[in-house]
Amino acid sequence: MMRLFYLMVVLLAGAVIQVQAAPTAFGDADSDGKVTQEEFLTAKKAVAEKSGKKYSEERSKKQFDQKDTNKDGVLSADELAPAPKKTDK
Repeated sequence: MMRLFYLMVVLLAGAVIQVQAAPTAFGDADSDGKVTQEEFLTAKKAVAEKSGKKYSEERSKKQFDQKDTNKDGVLSADELAPAPKKTDK
């Protein structure tokens, strides 16, 4: 019974680590847990080129500024997390 408990704890801990790490994966070139504007722009350009869409540096800078809610010049995992979807009531 205790082995099962420890196994569950390890599995859950791994799941939590993966969930917390996932949002910063976008553009975090140096894996420091934060995304600078330069990293964000590079990632947005790469995504646009790969998908065949037009890249706008100006638009990407505006997106970065909107996401950088505390205005510290970097995006944290919380700032990168998608906004909750609004539901119609």
